[in-house]
Amino acid sequence: MDGFFKIGIIQEFQSKHEGMCLELLHQGYQLMLSERLYDIDWEEDTLSAHYIDLMQKLPICNEWQVDIVAQFYLYSDKHALGEEEAKFAPRIDFRFTKWFDSRKIDYFAEAKNLSERNWVKKKGTKVDASYYYNRYIKTGISHLTTNYYPNNCILIAYVLNGDKNVVISNLNKLISSNPDYSSYGSLKKPAPPSNDELYISENNVGDNNLLIKHLFLQLCQA
Repeated sequence: MDGFFKIGIIQEFQSKHEGMCLELLHQGYQLMLSERLYDIDWEEDTLSAHYIDLMQKLPICNEWQVDIVAQFYLYSDKHALGEEEAKFAPRIDFRFTKWFDSRKIDYFAEAKNLSERNWVKKKGTKVDASYYYNRYIKTGISHLTTNYYPNNCILIAYVLNGDKNVVISNLNKLISSNPDYSSYGSLKKPAPPSNDELYISENNVGDNNLLIKHLFLQLCQA
């Protein structure tokens, strides 16, 4: 019974920490929109750096004592023992850490740029919307279903062109029409109602279902 009790306590800590992280992400996004100091021409890493800076300034970040680290390497035992080069380890955009009593609990987030349609940045760089739709699935959803990234992770979409609802619809059409994506579920709103930017998808992993959370952050004028 003691083992089951400890597992239950850990799961409770994990659930509480996830809730804190989702609220930090929500309030950080609201602050991004109110301050409008970002540029949609920025690369993903620059947008993430700005996002993290705003979250770290939130009163709840200090109150809850959550540490946010960018570009965190996910080292395995093979990396730690020198069997594989550490510089080739997976790297994830956000790690949120909090201590509950004597136990450290982590939560992660991976960010991707998305656009409704092709467009051109101010410097003349062409953005291929189709490329980023496929990239979101192949290096986002797929990396979670294959354990390349931990399961306690949320995907973040920076919507830099068009309307997020159209972007989500286009992603769902791509998932449903491509045989390579047959194990991935469509993105939908969770029940009960949640923050406007939060979506979920249910994905087949062997004999199990993996629920993935997604944040679609509308950063441009729809």
